[in-house]
Amino acid sequence: MGSPVKVKRNKAPRLRIRTRGRAFAWVFAGVVIGLLGLLLTDGLQPKTAAPDVRLTALTGRAERLSALRGSVVLVNFWATSCAPCVREMPHLATLHTEYAARGLRIWGVALSYDRPDLVADFTRRFGLPFDVSLDLDGEVARAFDHTESAPTTFLIDRSGDVIKRYVGEFDVEDLRQRIEHALAG
Repeated sequence: MGSPVKVKRNKAPRLRIRTRGRAFAWVFAGVVIGLLGLLLTDGLQPKTAAPDVRLTALTGRAERLSALRGSVVLVNFWATSCAPCVREMPHLATLHTEYAARGLRIWGVALSYDRPDLVADFTRRFGLPFDVSLDLDGEVARAFDHTESAPTTFLIDRSGDVIKRYVGEFDVEDLRQRIEHALAG
């Protein structure tokens, strides 16, 4: 029978896959898709009702938060010893001036560790045009998701639902756009 015939097989060229580059591309794509998802769903998050707390201004005037339904409300937890809080105050004053006539109400709530005399002095010295209250026993902060850090800001729509929570300094332009949207709605 003869010798076996050797069949020469054509080998397909090997593809070199750059695993690092491809892995980076997948990770990058995942990050981009995740960020887009966050941006697109930010306004679609389930709304939560704002707590119906009693706020008492330094002037002595008291209101329940539920009495402000129909207005857009911004509740800002702050302290006189907090540098970011102090930086936010001129922005809050400007927002009050620009939007109060259209239905924006701003309440500055001094956290329980802030001294009442310092809060009153700060409010007077800087001529804050919005309501400022003391949270001496921490009841208001507990009602707002146990807020402990300053600044923390809650934006509440006309129906009484929290639509945005800022922990730390808020982005002024983002807040302004959200206020505009809430006032238009």
